[in-house]
Amino acid sequence: QRMTAADPQMATFRGAMIAPGTASAASSEDRAIAAAERACETFKTEVGLAVVEPSPADSAVKGSVLLAASIAGVPHVERMAFPGDRNRLREYAVISLLDLARRTLIAA
Repeated sequence: QRMTAADPQMATFRGAMIAPGTASAASSEDRAIAAAERACETFKTEVGLAVVEPSPADSAVKGSVLLAASIAGVPHVERMAFPGDRNRLREYAVISLLDLARRTLIAA
């Protein structure tokens, strides 16, 4: 909702998907990058964004997520931990993911 409210005609925001994670030997960072790249491929965009939970092998603290952006084929990943319940975690993750995209685009 936060991302679509500003673009109801979908002129800029091309879409979103929620996909269940799969068991993989890849690192959490690699899975996050792959998800962002998959968003670029699926929606045929130069910018793809993704949020994934760390794998259980990471022994991450509660509320941890990996934020990933693929911008013009260049991957960017940040690990974050947020307080609160699942809804608050979702809100913080979206805000932080958009901030990652903003900072990355400004630096480019």
